[in-house]
Amino acid sequence: MTAGSGILDFVKKHWCSIISVLGRILPVVSLLSTFHHLQNISTPALTMIYSAFFSIIIFTTVCIANANEYGVDTSWPIHYQSLTDASNQLFGNDKNELYDQYIKGCQVKYPHIAQQCIHNEHERFRLNRNQPKQMTNYTSVGFRKVRLSDELFATIQDYWQEEVIDKGGIGKLQIEEWPEANTYTNHWVSPSRMKHLTKYQAEIWRETEAHIREWIPSAKSFSRSSLYGIRVYTTNSILATHVDRDPLITSAIINVAQDVDEDWPVEVYDHKGQAHNITMEPGDMVLYESHSILHGRPFPLKGRYFANIFVHFKPLFHDAKFRVGDIVEVLWEDEYEQAEYFEATIIKKIEYEDEFRYDVRFSKDNQVRNQVLEGNIRSMHHEEDSNHGEL
Repeated sequence: MTAGSGILDFVKKHWCSIISVLGRILPVVSLLSTFHHLQNISTPALTMIYSAFFSIIIFTTVCIANANEYGVDTSWPIHYQSLTDASNQLFGNDKNELYDQYIKGCQVKYPHIAQQCIHNEHERFRLNRNQPKQMTNYTSVGFRKVRLSDELFATIQDYWQEEVIDKGGIGKLQIEEWPEANTYTNHWVSPSRMKHLTKYQAEIWRETEAHIREWIPSAKSFSRSSLYGIRVYTTNSILATHVDRDPLITSAIINVAQDVDEDWPVEVYDHKGQAHNITMEPGDMVLYESHSILHGRPFPLKGRYFANIFVHFKPLFHDAKFRVGDIVEVLWEDEYEQAEYFEATIIKKIEYEDEFRYDVRFSKDNQVRNQVLEGNIRSMHHEEDSNHGEL
């Protein structure tokens, strides 16, 4: 970073404070000039002083008017480790203190690699600054909130009741493991828990894809990247604002259940960099372009838990992605409605008006399956990662 760009960044982040200081200086200069003899000051100079004075008034008004409309580095460090002046105007000193505690918590948890906490934060900042501007945006705003169908919502609610509540509650769920010094959540004080879905994945895939198809009609098809959860965030959880990596491109958060004292919004930044706080109720689904839309939950969870399912797709706009002979992974649902990926070989390609389908031969049993949708196939190098940091 050059000295010039560093100065520019400082001015951008602290311009309201700079304006405030000038606003204190210029009125004094103006009064002194009036107190003395006006004839001692040339008319152009006096005009400049008063023009600057009124400009300060206008800019100060803008600062106040924009106090409730904010961008990055206000609710949480997003592009850089320091917060903007707007943060103090909206949240007082609480955010600075909270972030300091956040980082210290990571370093106390991992004393043998304490510096890695800082390194991971700088990597998050780098991705947040650079990745969105390199990505293609598919919608005008970048996010949308919808509702699950009553049928699917009832199904998921029954599953939650039977598999979690009736079996001892969230305290009995497995604590989710995170990589050492990972700073995407404060798992060292508020561990997330996980109840892996053992059924209904196919129904969730289908309904979520239908919503995303309607939202992004220009895509020919959608490659299914990953579906996981139910992740349960616990008291005082914070999710640092971030962007997801390929192939997690267009995504959905499904709120399964919550026990909160106040709303725990997901904060997203639209394509213009403006923050939006979206509240969710059980059965709500937030669609968002997770590769380019900054998203997180920078306000500590006030309550007992907040449970979500996460669904990720990659839109496909080009011609057939796969060729005959390719070894791929195919999402397949067995007779017990258990959907998972299996290795297979493409043996035939069938072109339709709006998508491609394939006949495949599964490696495990040499069985052939006909007309598999392209969205149910992924390249072998698109293996699901551990899901850490893709939230």
